[in-house]
Amino acid sequence: MTLRGRDGAAVKRLVLAFLVCTAMERVLAQMDRVKFGQRNLVVPEITTDRVQRAILEIRLAETKPRRGLLRAPVEASDREIFLYDTPLVTNVDVEGAYVIETHGRFNVGVTLTETGADAMARSTAVQRGKLLAIILDGRVVAAPMIAGAVGAQIVIDHAYTRADAERIASSLSRRP
Repeated sequence: MTLRGRDGAAVKRLVLAFLVCTAMERVLAQMDRVKFGQRNLVVPEITTDRVQRAILEIRLAETKPRRGLLRAPVEASDREIFLYDTPLVTNVDVEGAYVIETHGRFNVGVTLTETGADAMARSTAVQRGKLLAIILDGRVVAAPMIAGAVGAQIVIDHAYTRADAERIASSLSRRP
């Protein structure tokens, strides 16, 4: 039996939708899932020995749950925060990154582009007392409280090893 006209087109769309869903299921099955409350944020597995590009996001966050916010643990602590959906800054807004050594601890400094610095300053100037979530490779690595407008310089204070700090800084410095 051959379907023609509208019925045939409908069947083709249905088969195409099935094939797309099947392909997506295979892709998702090969990825790790990082659980954030009731929603899942899916990120690929990232190892410290070979990373093509670190994924940076900076978002506003709250200490208490609210409708529409994503639940997220803060790495290396027992804290849990609640993230706003839209990032203020991403990799696109990074001008460069560098390693900062302080008393044997290694952190990563990030310099934002003019556009990124403007967006950060506008957003943080009116958010005093809220949290600023620094998300690296899908994990919240720091969540400092906003004391005032944040400009073009940001420090990811996480006490990395020298090798990890250098890897992250190098990766963030690469332009897409």
